[in-house]
Amino acid sequence: MDYRGVLSSASRWKKSSLYKITIADNTKELLTYINRAISDAHDAGLSKIEYKLPINFRSIDNNISNDEIQTVIYFNIVTELERLGYDVRLVMPKKYSLLTISWVVKADDSDLTEMKRKLLSLQ
Repeated sequence: MDYRGVLSSASRWKKSSLYKITIADNTKELLTYINRAISDAHDAGLSKIEYKLPINFRSIDNNISNDEIQTVIYFNIVTELERLGYDVRLVMPKKYSLLTISWVVKADDSDLTEMKRKLLSLQ
């Protein structure tokens, strides 16, 4: 007897699992808060923030540890910040996790060289 098509594959359920949804929702929420903190710091004339990340996350089920969820969420946050050009450091003592984010606000050296060349040509 042919049973193909009767059962869905396990990979189908992984794509829309509570695990993935929880990770995505937590990551998005934290990135929103981080973005607000960066914007506020920039408006205050700063180019660096320190942001305390939560260390405990909602348990999905008994098979997935808080450490696993924390690792995936932290990785997603760091990866996204680095992709957008931020310098990121993460310190994780036992009682908290501190994310340090900085961004360059000065002109690139190549831009400065071009500006100097232009100014010298006007003399």
